[in-house]
Amino acid sequence: MMNDNEQQDWTCPFKQTAVAAMPVDDSALLDIPNVSRSMQLNLPRSNSLDKLYYYSNKKNDTLKSLFPPSGYDDSDSDEDDNDNDQQVQLLRSFTVGSKHITHHREIWKCSTSTATSNSAHPDTTQASKKPPVLNHEIRISNEHGTIHAITTRGSLIVAGTSHYNIQSYNIKQVAESLFNTIEAVPGQPQEPTTGAIRCICFSAHANDMIWAGTDSGSLLAIGTQSNRVISKRAAMHSSAITFMLQHRNIELWTLDDSGCLNIWSTSPHGIDLAKATPQQFTVTKSPKTAVLSSTRSSTLWLSSGTCIDKFDSSTAMLVPVIPIPADLGELIQLFTLPFHHNLLFAVHLDGQITAWDETTFEQTQCVSVVACMDKLTAIVPVGDFYVWAGFRNGMVAVYDTRTEPWLVIKMWKAHKNAIAKFAVDACSISAFKPVISVDSLGHIAIWDGLLSEYWLEEQLVAHMADYCDFNELKTMICSWNMDAIKPDALTDTDREKIHEWLNGMADPDIIMVGIQEIVDLNSKTLTAKSFLSLNRKIETIEEADELLTHRYMLWHDYLTSVVDTNFGKNMYKIIKTDQMVGLFSCIFVKTKLEERIRHCDSNAVKTGFRLMNKSLHGNKGGIATRLIIDDTSVCFVNCHLAAGQSNVLTRNVDVDGILHSARFPVPASTTLDAFKPDSDGTSILDHDTCFLSGDLNYRIGMKRDQVLALLAAESHNKFEAWETLQQEDQLKKQLALNPMFRLFGFKEPPILFDPTYKYDQGSEVYDSSEKKRIPAWCDRILHRGPASMSNIYYRRHEVKASDHRPISAGFTIHAKTVCQNRLDQVKTRLTEEWQHSLEENLQSKKIQHITRYDLCDENEARYRLEKVDWDVGQVVVDLYRDKGDCLN
Repeated sequence: MMNDNEQQDWTCPFKQTAVAAMPVDDSALLDIPNVSRSMQLNLPRSNSLDKLYYYSNKKNDTLKSLFPPSGYDDSDSDEDDNDNDQQVQLLRSFTVGSKHITHHREIWKCSTSTATSNSAHPDTTQASKKPPVLNHEIRISNEHGTIHAITTRGSLIVAGTSHYNIQSYNIKQVAESLFNTIEAVPGQPQEPTTGAIRCICFSAHANDMIWAGTDSGSLLAIGTQSNRVISKRAAMHSSAITFMLQHRNIELWTLDDSGCLNIWSTSPHGIDLAKATPQQFTVTKSPKTAVLSSTRSSTLWLSSGTCIDKFDSSTAMLVPVIPIPADLGELIQLFTLPFHHNLLFAVHLDGQITAWDETTFEQTQCVSVVACMDKLTAIVPVGDFYVWAGFRNGMVAVYDTRTEPWLVIKMWKAHKNAIAKFAVDACSISAFKPVISVDSLGHIAIWDGLLSEYWLEEQLVAHMADYCDFNELKTMICSWNMDAIKPDALTDTDREKIHEWLNGMADPDIIMVGIQEIVDLNSKTLTAKSFLSLNRKIETIEEADELLTHRYMLWHDYLTSVVDTNFGKNMYKIIKTDQMVGLFSCIFVKTKLEERIRHCDSNAVKTGFRLMNKSLHGNKGGIATRLIIDDTSVCFVNCHLAAGQSNVLTRNVDVDGILHSARFPVPASTTLDAFKPDSDGTSILDHDTCFLSGDLNYRIGMKRDQVLALLAAESHNKFEAWETLQQEDQLKKQLALNPMFRLFGFKEPPILFDPTYKYDQGSEVYDSSEKKRIPAWCDRILHRGPASMSNIYYRRHEVKASDHRPISAGFTIHAKTVCQNRLDQVKTRLTEEWQHSLEENLQSKKIQHITRYDLCDENEARYRLEKVDWDVGQVVVDLYRDKGDCLN
């Protein structure tokens, strides 16, 4: 437990130890202590997905759909699509270091539905999953019935319940622990009020006064210190009061279910409910949402669900101005954001958020926030440009609305149950800004609305050059579906081309070779039967395993000889090999770099399971290999995804399974600086830089004769032909249009070569078999990393031994080395900048608060506040005195 002399710091994420506090003056800025713990660091996060591929309008104005149009020839389904025999799995593991096999059977949540074609989807690729806690997690269990309304001011939370009581909590008066249950402030009124509390808000003039509206139409004034009803008015509303809105600091607007709007004049004296006579108006009946305009002082926006109505109190006119289009769901909430001047945001039942110009009433934006989450259940604007959204599965996401598309910066599991509502003090003049979430059972959680730790982590990334040294690393990625060819079956020409394939980059530091179909996937049953028919008895799976390993070792030795020939003997060392069914991965590094590399691990994930056609072997999947060089992490993923022209969704599920299921060992805590913030290095996307390559099997959604005509036309510009074909490339469509795609956020260098699949072996002729498969760029290399990463080349190679052409790409990445002394200095400087930022923000909020009394402008407000050392209460008293309304 805390002693009375300890004071909790609520604003600095560098503070490690959580201690309790005595009641603190919320108007005073809290001090930030010195940095006392190390931060997780990473290279700058990858930029938001660029607006990919500006295709020529001459050929195709739009991408018609996420998935291939119906009617295309689907007869070219590959070997495993028609294999109905139950297969025998024989798995070989040869690796240096740790390796894990994961059988991926579950189809992860990957919705195939999309929002309307005009909806934009937020960028989730940079979202942190770390909750924005206030140094430690704070929760309040519900013991007081259904919470109908909740509000907050500084560190005080007030909730209105179905048991006719007001419950208040001070979230700074808590015990020191990771999980805190906060008891209600003692002295609550024992007698019920005149009805269940339906809405609640703090007085603009006093932190110890709240206004509450009941389901019987009563209006209450309640003191938070005395915990008693000071006064009430029972006759001004005939039905439940559903909304209470503070208009500037001079009026309280109360709105009920019948559409009765009362406007109460307020002052630092408060409202004398017994004597006050409000202005009364009739507006929209059964309003589901209402919000005051941030740019028009007398305007109220409200809606019953099908239309946005505008009410002007100066003219007493109610006008329906924005009918909700048929392709949008029912409207459930309206809100504004100071950053987006003159825009009104509407939240729809289907999870879309639209933005409307308050002057022209035209729609300017449509964002779908449910694609990668669940049903939207609550939303609240926080600060000038952030939007917090809650979902049915208990997740909360924080969106930065300044970017296009919106950027998801936080996404975490906040509650076990659906998020029911949020509360935040929009007019706070405190350095402490909690965001309150309430779930469907009434349990409360408190989060850091300032996103303090996120701000500091972003600043550390932005100032990385101040405390890191960087070394350039040249990395070459090589991928080939070799169709089970053996090294001794290669022609002399193919051997020469393989040397070129592994020599595409001068003096690379790292060479990653990923092979698919090193054994014939279509004949695994035959292979297994041949094992069982041998004269000698196979006693163990290890013995069968050794038989499959022979092929891997043949290629291991051959690749080593090629690298030695290309770059010199003993110049490179293999630090990791791994294999799974037909996949084989091999990582070469320069011998002189070996001492800088640690935590080289691999993990294999098997996909390709079929239930409907009884093909239960996992003949597809991925091998993920990671290494840490200096203080930078790199992950290589070698994939073979589901075949078949129309199996886009299956390929997407395969990718999802690989990225979700692959797991690495947790490294030592001293290594965490090598990974992205808020991550521990156990998953693929935790790493600074990721490469994903292999036979991804995405096809071109066009007729075979159309593709061949474009590729063969001698008079046709080759670049235009590639551009036209890539407009219908399934992978490019997924990367550009499908926010649910797990590779959304990965990038691919420009494809400036012919499709790599499918050739007649030993020739330059695309598939002339009976199936006549459509040429496609099945073989791909994707990357995800910091902005400093650059691509050197991306090409195919003319090895004709397989039905696929091998590909390779070269990149430069920058390995960082953290200097701890310089890092400590940067943290100290950022701590000071954070405190200064809080001070400036607090002063700005106080100026805005003073101007909301409509007694002075911003310049006069600043002048008066500076004279009294930023004492807001004193300035308000002085203003009313000087403007002729003296306080007693």
